[in-house]
Amino acid sequence: MKPAQILITILLIAVAAEAAMVKSTRKLQLGDGEVSVNIYENAGTNITFFAPHHNEQIGLILAKEYVNKNGGRLIEIESLDEKGNPLRCQIQLRRQSLPD
Repeated sequence: MKPAQILITILLIAVAAEAAMVKSTRKLQLGDGEVSVNIYENAGTNITFFAPHHNEQIGLILAKEYVNKNGGRLIEIESLDEKGNPLRCQIQLRRQSLPD
């Protein structure tokens, strides 16, 4: 193999390795606080994982590993207070009487 072919092969491998999982984050207002919606994506399979709770780390780690290796999407809801602790949201619903 010529040196130019070796260089091109190495570059193609490096580009393929970098084309793995991509993370994007969107911020949403929820009540008085803000939550982050982290979306991890990788081309490949059509599977979507959803992680609504910050304290379920084992499932989150496994889903990230799967998406990175096989493709798909992981949607993670991350709600932390100013100290970095999980934020507990309480939602109050108003009771309304239904007409008879």
